[in-house]
Amino acid sequence: MTANPQRGKPMLTIELPDETEKHFIDLASKTGKTTNELLTDAINELMEDLEDYAECVEIMKNSKPEDYTSMEELEKELDLDN
Repeated sequence: MTANPQRGKPMLTIELPDETEKHFIDLASKTGKTTNELLTDAINELMEDLEDYAECVEIMKNSKPEDYTSMEELEKELDLDN
């Protein structure tokens, strides 16, 4: 990561396959966002998803089988078993 001389903020450089880069640029154009905005949004969303996943994995590691409810039990509890 290097500093962007124009803004003084860290700058990350990535290499994309040509087709991915073209798709990315087209998508930015279609959404009216800059490529920087689109990439920042995508990275932030991915990081949030990964954090949620890691939290779920941790919860599952610390739980016991009796902590779970089967689909059948849930359907009965919600009176959905037709």
